[in-house]
Amino acid sequence: SPDVLQFLANGWKCYNGLKPYHDYFPMLGSLQDYRTAAAIWLGKGSPEGIGYLSAIMVSLISLWSFAVLQSRMNRWVCLLASVTLGLLIANPTPLGRLVSEYSRAMEYNRLGYALVGFILLELFQAPRPTSGTGSRIFGSASTGLLLGVMAFHKPTYFVVAAGALLLAAAMGSVSRNRLLWTLGVAALSFGALYGYLRPGMALIAGYAGVSG
Repeated sequence: SPDVLQFLANGWKCYNGLKPYHDYFPMLGSLQDYRTAAAIWLGKGSPEGIGYLSAIMVSLISLWSFAVLQSRMNRWVCLLASVTLGLLIANPTPLGRLVSEYSRAMEYNRLGYALVGFILLELFQAPRPTSGTGSRIFGSASTGLLLGVMAFHKPTYFVVAAGALLLAAAMGSVSRNRLLWTLGVAALSFGALYGYLRPGMALIAGYAGVSG
């Protein structure tokens, strides 16, 4: 698939010290290229590391979502939800295609769906009244962190997730304190990544140009 080759090329650039928005313009958000660079590093300079990184991402998102959602739903339902999010990432075929069509193409979409699904569950599944303040803050901070990260992964998913946050706030699904924690952590994560990458107007151009 052409996008797989392009991501490998951009990941190789990052692996060798080039910086998105400065030395080249990324196809999507720059974090996708850094993710590919991390996979190349895991594979000791080989794309074989993509499989290793995928396994790490599946474990991370599954465990993270379980930790956040266990205060909001039945333990078995929580387990099913977290495993489902992990399987979205692990799925070896592009979403919407036949299961026999194995491909690494559009892997970023599978990760994007998983992260948006995680955020939707956190926003619209309120914590149980018996849950402590720490679990509420943890959930809101998780959503805020993911929002900041998604802004540099693939802009369209950030727009959808941000819209879901506004809808949840309008519906009263998110309390004022949860909203403030989410926005605060989102601003911090976005600011940290923006400060490191310094994309300038190129980031706005990316938002205007990404539609796939």
